[in-house]
Amino acid sequence: MSNETIFFLQMIFCFTCVLIANRLGYAYLVALVSVMAVVMNLFVIKQFNLFGLEITGGNVLYANIFVATDLISEHRSRRLSHDAVMIGFFTSLFFLAITQFALWYHPNHRDFAHGPMEVLFGFVPRIVASSMVSYLIAQNLDIVLFHAIRNRTGSKYLWLRNNVATMTAQLVDTIVFSTLAFAGAGYNLFDMILFTYLVKVFIALCDTPFVYLSYLSIFRPTDRTREDENVR
Repeated sequence: MSNETIFFLQMIFCFTCVLIANRLGYAYLVALVSVMAVVMNLFVIKQFNLFGLEITGGNVLYANIFVATDLISEHRSRRLSHDAVMIGFFTSLFFLAITQFALWYHPNHRDFAHGPMEVLFGFVPRIVASSMVSYLIAQNLDIVLFHAIRNRTGSKYLWLRNNVATMTAQLVDTIVFSTLAFAGAGYNLFDMILFTYLVKVFIALCDTPFVYLSYLSIFRPTDRTREDENVR
């Protein structure tokens, strides 16, 4: 199976899981955001080629956090979206901190996991800090832009607020993270930012139909707080 096929399957799986969580309720979406916020920092060390570009395994998960918070904004409220972002941030910090305690323990002669755990959890502090800073900036920017567009257009143009907010925030995220994490380390920052952003734009375009599907009865949230509106 090619990387491209796996990539599409992963996207569809993650988009569908977000829709199901949206249907089940806010708590399920927050749980999903928290899991994705943690796991994306593990998957980022997985490197592979996709359509001739070098990317990391965390891109699809990170993009789906935007989908989840956009659905919270669309069907619930701005405050709850910000809360979901901060809960994901706190969960990530706790996970990153607690894994370091596990690494500090001195392994005995029966231990076989310490080496692999060091590879997975021995994050470079600069990369971790850069990831957390860019996460906070980009996710909150996405929410602000989403609601700014919604306030001007009402329920119309869901595709516009979803894509403009996400693509703008992801551009900021890519620039901030790449600069903070890799500036001065010998990398071609322009190529890194360009290639990574192109993948994120592609995922954002692919998620738009799934955002519209959230209005179908099978995915429409049971805890929706906004009044029913005609969306197009």
